[in-house]
Amino acid sequence: MEAEKVVSVNGIGRGARRLARVGTAPLLPSQIVRDEGGLVEAEALVREGCGLIALMNHFSMRDSLEVLRLLYARPALRSRPTVAPVAAQHAGKAIYLLADLLAVQLCPINSPEALAELGPDAPPALSALEYTQQAVAVLGRAGIVPLSPQAGRRPALVRPAMRPLSMLMVQARRKRVQKIAILLLGLGIRNESDYSLAHAGGLNLGRVYEIQIGSTFTSEEALAAAGNWRALDDWALEQLRPLVPAAYRAEAVAPPSPNGMALAGGAE
Repeated sequence: MEAEKVVSVNGIGRGARRLARVGTAPLLPSQIVRDEGGLVEAEALVREGCGLIALMNHFSMRDSLEVLRLLYARPALRSRPTVAPVAAQHAGKAIYLLADLLAVQLCPINSPEALAELGPDAPPALSALEYTQQAVAVLGRAGIVPLSPQAGRRPALVRPAMRPLSMLMVQARRKRVQKIAILLLGLGIRNESDYSLAHAGGLNLGRVYEIQIGSTFTSEEALAAAGNWRALDDWALEQLRPLVPAAYRAEAVAPPSPNGMALAGGAE
């Protein structure tokens, strides 16, 4: 499956993004409960030409939309091209209509777990390399890429075998895309202690999401802190750990979700 061209943001898309947070608030309530200033710093770096990776934990189908609603509240981020992965089996008409309205480019992908479960019935999708190339192209235009180092919905903050941040950063280096900022965002549900997929993995309509805004790093700062390219995902998870609910920091690991990524509630 061939990658598509980067989607530009027209006036309708910018207007829809501006209204997204207010218009969806009754169904998707959220509150910022911690702010270390990373969002303001990220906006400043984007104004200087940096692409932005919004790095977040991922437990539900609402996560990526919640992150984009937060980002699009900032004027400089509202006008930036955005690419987000979506589970190919979740890529229905409603999700694509929402993405078109917000001028978000969706990249359908199949996780290894989905391929193992669905086999030849897996829907058409981009390969990991094709998606990464699309994401790098958007970063090169000072655009936005929501990303979770968990590479799928997980009931706890653990790293899978995949290393999505490392893969993305290595590809960006090969394409000579050097100006990249990484914003850390922690998500949780108010008064929730069970983040299993069955209990918290859906859209969670009406439930209050609590957002913790962490710091922003340049790609050079992140690499220096991690020590090497391969260690970036482990570094990212450790940076996210204090930003997520205590109940989500548990070491217990459930089998990875075959559902992959979904814009209608997550970058995945």
